[in-house]
Amino acid sequence: MHKGRSRSPTKSPFNRDSKVYTGPAPEPTKKYLEQAALEPHRRFAPIWPQHLLILDLNGTLVHRPDRRNLGKIIPRPYLAPFLEFIFANFDVMVWSSAQPVNVDLMVKKVLGENYTPRLRATWNRNNFGLSKEEYTQNVQVYKQLTRIWNSEELGGCMYSQASTILLDDTVLKAAAEPYNLVEIPEFAATKAQMKSDVLREVAGYLDELRYQMDVSTFIKRHPFKADGTWQMKWSDDLADGGVKLED
Repeated sequence: MHKGRSRSPTKSPFNRDSKVYTGPAPEPTKKYLEQAALEPHRRFAPIWPQHLLILDLNGTLVHRPDRRNLGKIIPRPYLAPFLEFIFANFDVMVWSSAQPVNVDLMVKKVLGENYTPRLRATWNRNNFGLSKEEYTQNVQVYKQLTRIWNSEELGGCMYSQASTILLDDTVLKAAAEPYNLVEIPEFAATKAQMKSDVLREVAGYLDELRYQMDVSTFIKRHPFKADGTWQMKWSDDLADGGVKLED
């Protein structure tokens, strides 16, 4: 399992509340847009090999109230059945903008012993191509999926625009490949969110993507919206607490 290149910055990221923009966001290539503009094609059975699902953790699947305290993490409702579903039906990896030690701790806390060994890869701040100065600042990062598609650690060309899904709460991170993004509302563990079933809706949408020959063509025409259109039939009893996080 690829953990990302080891790096020891001289100082920790600072001023996290003020985002630093180092240049314009990357734009989709003409080839990417032309492929996404094709008509979606649905198979009668789920696509094999399985699609790749790239997870963001904090703000997407869990909420960390105090960045300095990794021990306090609040799971999004329905996280337990959601994890069971995705690991049974997708190749799964994590890509976070946090530093390696924090990502590893988060993965262990959220995915635990059951799912961590099943990850295709765990990518962190080392996998964005940041300069030494950018690495220690709260810069806007972009999850350019070509890094994954060209990665030898991930099989080199094993995944592509047709078979990659990015689950994230920040649309700007997917600027280069917008039609591979399933944008989920940021999770801050508000009272309303703790009573919601967004992950149940996301799972229903992902279940449809399993049948799509090219996920980007479907996402372009039918972007995910948490409006009740997509629902996985999970018992309401699974929502409360969602998952027991690792100690």
